[in-house]
Amino acid sequence: MRHEGDTAIRWYSGDELSFYIENNKPVQIAVKDSVKRAKILNSKINDDKALLESRLKPYNQILNFYIAKYGHSSDTTDPGFLRARDSCKAAYANAMQIRKSFIDSNKDSYIALEAFQLTDLGYSFNPDTAQQHFAAFSPDLKNTLLGKAIQNKISIAQKRNPGRKVMDFTQNDTSGNPIKLSDYRGKYVLVDFWASWCGPCRAENPNLVAAYKKLKKNNKDLQIISVSLDESKAAWLGAVHHDSLPWTQVSDLKGFKNEVAVQYGIDAIPQNVLIDPEGIIIDNNLRGADVYDKLAEFIH
Repeated sequence: MRHEGDTAIRWYSGDELSFYIENNKPVQIAVKDSVKRAKILNSKINDDKALLESRLKPYNQILNFYIAKYGHSSDTTDPGFLRARDSCKAAYANAMQIRKSFIDSNKDSYIALEAFQLTDLGYSFNPDTAQQHFAAFSPDLKNTLLGKAIQNKISIAQKRNPGRKVMDFTQNDTSGNPIKLSDYRGKYVLVDFWASWCGPCRAENPNLVAAYKKLKKNNKDLQIISVSLDESKAAWLGAVHHDSLPWTQVSDLKGFKNEVAVQYGIDAIPQNVLIDPEGIIIDNNLRGADVYDKLAEFIH
C-alpha cells in the first residue's frame, strides 16, 4: 500500500486472502470485516481448497507450534524435543492420510492434483505406483500445466528404475576433465547425487567410503561417480577433502539445475543409482550402515 508523500511502498501482511481464478468464470468475493475472512462464492476449486485446508488445520497447527519451538534444536537428550519430534511425525502422517483420502474422493479436483504432488511424488517415490495413481485423474486435469509437469516427473523417474538402460552423461571432474559414464562400461558403477551443503548426504559419505574401501580391498570391481549439486567450487572441493572421498567427483556447479540431475530427474538428495557392467540399472537409493551388504549382493 502506498501513502501520499511516501517515497517507498509499504507492504502489510496478515489481512490477506489467496484464491484460484477459474477459466472464463468471474470471481465473486464476499467481504464482511476483513480480507482474510472473505468468502469466495460459487467456485468449486476454491471450495475444495477451503475444505482440504479445514481438514488439515489441526495437524498444521501442531506442526507449526513445534517447529517454531524446537525447529532449530537437535538435542536428543531433551524430553521436550523428543515429544515434539514424535508429535510432528504423528501430525505429518495424519495430514498425509487426509490428503490421500481427499485425492481418492476427488479425482476431478485440481486441489487433489496438487495434493497428489505431496503424497505420491515425495523423496524417492515409486514412479510405477505414482503412474497408476495418476492415471485415475480426469483427462482435463492431466492436460493442465501441473498435470503435464507431474507426468514428466514420473516418466523421468521411471528411467531410473531397475532393469532400465542407464542414461549416459558427460561432466567435468574437479580438474576440469570431462568424465563420461559410458567409459566405465564393464564395471559396476554407483552414480551418487549429493552436495556439500546437504546434511543427510554428508552423513551418508562415511558409509560409502567404508563400503568402497572394503570392496576395493577385496578386489571388487566397483566405481563411484559423485555428481555434486553445489554452486560453489570451493565448498564442493572442501567437502570432498574433508570427507576423504577417493572416487571420481563431477559437477557443473549449477545446483539443482545440474544437467545430469535434470536428466535423471533428481530434485532431492541424497540419491544414487547402481549400474551393472552392461549399463543396466540394478538398484537405487542404497542407504545406511549396511550399504556394503547391499552393494555386495550385486558385486561378486
